[in-house]
Amino acid sequence: MRVSLGQTQRQEQKQILTQRLIQSAELLQLPLQQLEERIETELETNPVLEILESPSGFDDEDNAGNAGGSDLSPSENVSGPDPSGGDSPAGSEDTESETSFDDAEEFERAADFSETYADTIDEAPIRSQNWLEEAARRHQDLISNVVSRDETLEEHLLDQLAWFDLSDTQREACETIIGNISPNGILEIPIEELWGEDPGQAQRETWQAALKTVQSMDPPGVGARSVQEALLLQVSEEIPNCPLVRNLLEKHFDDILHNRIPLIVKETGYTKEQIEEGIAEIRKLNPYPGSGFGEEVSPAILPDLYVFQREDGSWDVDVNEGNQIRLGINSEYKAMLKEKETDREAKDYLRKNIGQAQWFIEALRQRKMTLLRVGQAIVRHQTDFFEIGPEKLRPLKMQQVADELQIHIATVSRACDEKWMQGPRGIYPLRSFFSGAVKTESSSDELTSRSVKIKIKALIEKEDKRAPLSDEEIVSRLKAEGIEISRRTVAKYRDALAIPSSRQRKEWS
Repeated sequence: MRVSLGQTQRQEQKQILTQRLIQSAELLQLPLQQLEERIETELETNPVLEILESPSGFDDEDNAGNAGGSDLSPSENVSGPDPSGGDSPAGSEDTESETSFDDAEEFERAADFSETYADTIDEAPIRSQNWLEEAARRHQDLISNVVSRDETLEEHLLDQLAWFDLSDTQREACETIIGNISPNGILEIPIEELWGEDPGQAQRETWQAALKTVQSMDPPGVGARSVQEALLLQVSEEIPNCPLVRNLLEKHFDDILHNRIPLIVKETGYTKEQIEEGIAEIRKLNPYPGSGFGEEVSPAILPDLYVFQREDGSWDVDVNEGNQIRLGINSEYKAMLKEKETDREAKDYLRKNIGQAQWFIEALRQRKMTLLRVGQAIVRHQTDFFEIGPEKLRPLKMQQVADELQIHIATVSRACDEKWMQGPRGIYPLRSFFSGAVKTESSSDELTSRSVKIKIKALIEKEDKRAPLSDEEIVSRLKAEGIEISRRTVAKYRDALAIPSSRQRKEWS
């Protein structure tokens, strides 16, 4: 074999994603709320992009565009709110007549200010009253939708620390322990790791006392080193059957988790009814005392698509444009680009920003069209779901939709990412309409994994709790209905439904 260095020529084709293609894909992937934030950012960074105040249709395809627009027919297009807030054009006589000064001194003061700072004022963009009112309304909506931050568990405990008369060493130990408590209220780090290497007896006692101080705080059970200890810390003399409850938690906690009621009866001497009463009291306790503090508030789900049924019984889809506004390119900047007096540097700057604005408007239109087409394809395949219910969800793969729409499967995936569809039966993530097929005896009657989960849940709900169905018995019953599924798959679906095993579901007589 000969090894040598040299230059060769070859011709090949490569698919290269430009920056704009990447940005267009990112816009498609954004859910509605993030898209509105992206539009706000673009308005702030691109000076030639502006909000159109005309309530009429597009007069100039190169200059105007809906923030979520597309080339749709009037029946398919969903128009957003009119940002103008009225029919009067900006700067009309009606608007000017409403603006007046009651005090002559204020008028003179304003006139003097405008003369003194004329160069500064002239540089500011001229905004109509309608534009200002719309901007104020959107700002108010933004402020009103900001969720106030709840008090965290750490803050709650540190506030209580001031109630205790402690030495500086004890207080510092308490603060260290509080800082290491998990948000669920459990101290998951061994206390031995907190007090350092080779502590003296006095230091050990200080840390043990600090731990007891923290565990005496509100909420009850905080600072426990396990769920079992958290429950024990909440047991007080006021709880009914207190000795029994404490005994069950101290000596039979694992038996309770695995529903070994007969074993507990045998070892404790209590009756089955007494044991069940004690377990009922344990269920009233909180295994994670920190739950409820500083919880992250989930944002409200905004549907990206609406599904509705027409009078003739057919189903149709609309795109939700939310608070999006119509965007366009500032006509003054476009005129400046054509003027000969404008210097080359300014023209290059304007040309760059106008091109970016035109692309952004078109990308938003394309996003809306893609969302609409994907939504319509989903509805065509899942009509039975909307008419009958979730049990009629049909197997559907993204590749099927991609082939049908003649687009790449990655485009379908981005269009469905974090998007929601609202219809008569509720609001569902778009990805939930895609599912693989489960083998059945009849090839024409394929089922989705979701449909099989519904059947498993129904079988377990109807079972005799004194003799609950095992996973093997569920497999047999599903097979009797023509559904071929393994025991391992049944166990996986049962875990996904948060349904315990047959032994844990058993009710002892």
